[in-house]
Amino acid sequence: MLFLPFLLVIVATAKVACEHEHACNIRASCGCSTRLTILAKIVGGEPAQPRSWSWIVSLFDHPTNKFFCAASIISNVWLLTAAHCFIRRDHSDIIVHAGSNQLNDSTQHRHIAKIIVHPEFNQHTFVADIALIQLTSPLDMTDLSIAKICLPAIRDTIPDENEPTIDMNEYPPVNSAVVAVGWGQLAENDRSPSRELQQVTLKAIPYESKTCEDMIFDRSVQFCAGDEMGGKDTCQGDSGGPLMRFTSERQWILAGITSYGKGCGRPEYPGVYTRVAFYTDWINAITNGLVRRIDFSMEVSEVISRDDQDLFDDFLFNMCPSLNRLRLLYMIVSLGLQLYFSQSI
Repeated sequence: MLFLPFLLVIVATAKVACEHEHACNIRASCGCSTRLTILAKIVGGEPAQPRSWSWIVSLFDHPTNKFFCAASIISNVWLLTAAHCFIRRDHSDIIVHAGSNQLNDSTQHRHIAKIIVHPEFNQHTFVADIALIQLTSPLDMTDLSIAKICLPAIRDTIPDENEPTIDMNEYPPVNSAVVAVGWGQLAENDRSPSRELQQVTLKAIPYESKTCEDMIFDRSVQFCAGDEMGGKDTCQGDSGGPLMRFTSERQWILAGITSYGKGCGRPEYPGVYTRVAFYTDWINAITNGLVRRIDFSMEVSEVISRDDQDLFDDFLFNMCPSLNRLRLLYMIVSLGLQLYFSQSI
């Protein structure tokens, strides 16, 4: 059973001519690019318009010049991405490419000063699959090809008149439309990333759905998105990239981070995403300098690589009840140790 950590896959399907435009609030401080987004409805993925998703950046391994993950700009010096992207990677070997839809082209390059992986990240279940990247120098935000994405806030959970009230830990609302973008493989059997940024519209799937319940380990910090008919998904190479929701305030909100999935575009296996709304306090505390910034890169460098992940698949899927109890115990102990050492500093 092959269990793949993700990045944006789009299985080829026939394209419908019907399109939907999202015109942003030009006065918004985040979540709006210089060009409006144009999305084909219902069907599979498609190339993105230039400068329509200006907050996505690509991460390259400098020694090999190979693309491996994506990230989202949340400020001029901070990026948000998936923790599993840094398994066995040193931050000094990574180059950030920003400002272009083309994978090997960019208007700005940056090095990484620090990678802060969430302390509860579990390399087996991918719970807390979230990390912050601090750049060595600020991005030039006057560049029209660069923008920042909005983080979820309390106001984003205020429902439309036809939606029930939801909790921050249930954001995005189930069955809501969400958009994933990335340079991942275009099909499950591809071996190379897409050279051009792709976009696809998905749906947030209820946890109670059998396809989702079998895929995630902690519904409070993970959620599913996909298409019930299959053919629309993220894939290898899309990891760390944004899953976004357009709000009534005409801004794009970072609802999820591409984390993992089984295969690409399979109807019985939706993609799994990190629920960003659960982590906004942690993100804001670090980026605003409210807590001591700790570099967890040494711990992450010792965890199991993606090449070894298939060895754990049968265990993960067949031992879920036991895993849930062990994970709860692990999180309690981890939180206790974290609080103890923070008080000791």
